[in-house]
Amino acid sequence: MRIVFSILSSLVSLYALVCLIRVILTWIPNISNSKFANVLSQICDPYLNLFRGKKILTFGSFDFGPAVALCILGGIASILASFSSGNFSVGHLLAVIIGVVWNIISAVLGFIILILIIRLIILLVNKTSGSNPFVDAIDRTVTSFVSNITRTFTGGKAVSYKAQLITAIIALIVVNIVGWLVFSGICALFEMLPF
Repeated sequence: MRIVFSILSSLVSLYALVCLIRVILTWIPNISNSKFANVLSQICDPYLNLFRGKKILTFGSFDFGPAVALCILGGIASILASFSSGNFSVGHLLAVIIGVVWNIISAVLGFIILILIIRLIILLVNKTSGSNPFVDAIDRTVTSFVSNITRTFTGGKAVSYKAQLITAIIALIVVNIVGWLVFSGICALFEMLPF
């Protein structure tokens, strides 16, 4: 039975890799319509479409559905690998599930932090006030989010956009670190369960 779980784990990991390639190819306009991309689309899109465009998985114009789909496949592969190693317990299963949830949250936080850092760098480097479609898209997505975070720390006082970005970046990094500590502790507690 262990061999079956090992094979299933490998197949799920392989499918996750194929889905990752599919997602990356959607970002490249000339390749996304190729024959190879169409084959990957037929294989991966039925699964990926379960997560795409869901309101809870979108942040402005950014859709985190495919990232969540890939994290879930990784969690399933990990659970199957646990079955194949014989180290399976309910506590371990709960720890893996909590780990997958944290990986999803952490990936989303990391992406948002990266976007905010990119926007801050553009703000610091670009002294012209001309319009840029990329910058405008970022601003439409993050402005209200950033101002809500900043309001928490400034008591509603007006601060510059640069200060808002810095405050939001620091706050999200702290949340990511604290979240990692909390989720790691919870996973360790679940791993210690005797059943």
